[in-house]
Amino acid sequence: MELNEENVSLRHVLDKLANMDDRIEEHFGGLTVEMSRLSAELKEEVEAIKTNLKSVEQSLQSAWDSINDLQEESKTHSGFKRTSQQTLDSYQEEINLLKRNSASAVIQN
Repeated sequence: MELNEENVSLRHVLDKLANMDDRIEEHFGGLTVEMSRLSAELKEEVEAIKTNLKSVEQSLQSAWDSINDLQEESKTHSGFKRTSQQTLDSYQEEINLLKRNSASAVIQN
């Protein structure tokens, strides 16, 4: 009878081990599914970040292009201002010379 009891105990232990094995496989299967879902979600988020980063890069490039355009425009205006100032200075000298000549002519007459 002892042998029969040992067989029953052994059978009971084997059944419990098989049950544990089934539950472990079931849990690992669930973990695999969850990891796949999280991996897909992470990939989507990374793609969204890449898209946003490209948008920011384009905005920055556009801003730098505008800055460069404004700098070039400023240089053009600066050159125009310098030329205009030189012309005004030249006219002012001519006016001053005419005033002196006119004053000299009035005094001589």
